[in-house]
Amino acid sequence: MRSQSERDEHIAGLGINKMTPSDMDVFFKRLSQRVPARTSDELAHVLGSVRDRIKQLAVDLGSVDAREVNPSNVERTCELVVDQFAQMRRRDWKARIDDTTTIDFVRQQVGEISVDLHDLSGR
Repeated sequence: MRSQSERDEHIAGLGINKMTPSDMDVFFKRLSQRVPARTSDELAHVLGSVRDRIKQLAVDLGSVDAREVNPSNVERTCELVVDQFAQMRRRDWKARIDDTTTIDFVRQQVGEISVDLHDLSGR
């Protein structure tokens, strides 16, 4: 498991601050293919974290259905995130979630998910 400073370094190297809503849409459309269905016991908490982040993002973006979906159904939770993106207008991306703009909040989540996927891959 990485320290917070290592996570922050990794995220900073990703250049997520330049991601557009279209980039994020593509990221979540392809994400379910990158998340393993299961992993070793040592990494089970990382996999759980990825699943929970995706589900919570869907909820934070306003998906009512996300509250009922099992986090292990990554394909469905990613679809819910993408559905929320499709409904968003420019002003929605500028709205605030947890004292940050929606676009920056989603960028942060993409970064955290990317770090966790990197850890799951064993690199």
